[in-house]
Amino acid sequence: YACVGVVSSLLTQALLPYCLYVAHAEPNTCATVSTFVNLPWGFKLVYGFISDCVPICGLHRKPYLALGWGLTALLALLLALAPRISLPLAASAFLAMTVAYLLADCAADAALVRYSTAEPAACRGTLLATAYSIRFGCSVLASALVAFLFNGPPSGGDFGWGLSTQQLMWIVVLAVG
Repeated sequence: YACVGVVSSLLTQALLPYCLYVAHAEPNTCATVSTFVNLPWGFKLVYGFISDCVPICGLHRKPYLALGWGLTALLALLLALAPRISLPLAASAFLAMTVAYLLADCAADAALVRYSTAEPAACRGTLLATAYSIRFGCSVLASALVAFLFNGPPSGGDFGWGLSTQQLMWIVVLAVG
């Protein structure tokens, strides 16, 4: 859940500044790209059905966790190593990363529901509340990282220093790793 919070916030918070100030796209284009990249959230239920109904090697959770985070790390690594990132490449990679980490997130949700049934009735819901609190806290932390680290010359920001989009993708690779 920490990883979901970090990756989700890094991708969504970095997309608009990248689109406007690095790719120099029109605001309506950037709004469309943002909607495009967040579209997989509307299909989260489908990912849950897939992981429940299509086991990989007889397993329903672990392979989807590994596949989702592995693809997320691989795509972030490819962006981190790219000499130049065009807007279509960024939008496609961010969309694919969103699908990938949501695949892992759905598998984690299903596992969490299973584990939470073992909680005593007196404290039922504590596990779920803790997981989502961790996710929220890491999301806030990642948003702060974007605000301070992605606000320099490489991204058209105000600070005298800052990370490029490729350097920001290394944070995604490290967080997933």
